[in-house]
Amino acid sequence: MSPTCLAFFVPPSALYEIDRFRRKEGREIKPLSVREILDEELT
Repeated sequence: MSPTCLAFFVPPSALYEIDRFRRKEGREIKPLSVREILDEELT
């Protein structure tokens, strides 16, 4: 399972840092909004 970033909105600066981490560490972080989590839980 990959680490997650929980937010109501994922700003572009956070997406940049997530991509930088992926390139540097070779690991993925999946940014999830609260809406995406709720939608997943309801289905």
